[in-house]
Amino acid sequence: MGAGASRRFLEDSLAVTAPDGEEDAWDRAVEEATRSARALARMGYYLLLLRESLPHGSFVAGCQARGIPRQRAVEAMQVARFLVAAHGARKPNDRAPGHLAKLLDLGPERLRLLAQL
Repeated sequence: MGAGASRRFLEDSLAVTAPDGEEDAWDRAVEEATRSARALARMGYYLLLLRESLPHGSFVAGCQARGIPRQRAVEAMQVARFLVAAHGARKPNDRAPGHLAKLLDLGPERLRLLAQL
């Protein structure tokens, strides 16, 4: 499969259109990164609610039954907890564990927007 065919395959599979130049491609990539971080935070929120409400041992089994890898669930819950902690911090990254700050890598303004979910 050539480069053009590969690109068309991805565009069709992902239901996207080719960007209008380099700046548009960067804008779309940043938008997707932000959307992904928000989705991860929302996932963490729902998982934290479930973990608190389910009987001991049911949460992990529920994740496994639904195809949510344990590490992904842990990561999502860490992001949600981080947002709660960051909400009370003077600077958005004051309370951010290093690996979560790198994971999100959003900068102060994007982090404030994400915290407003």
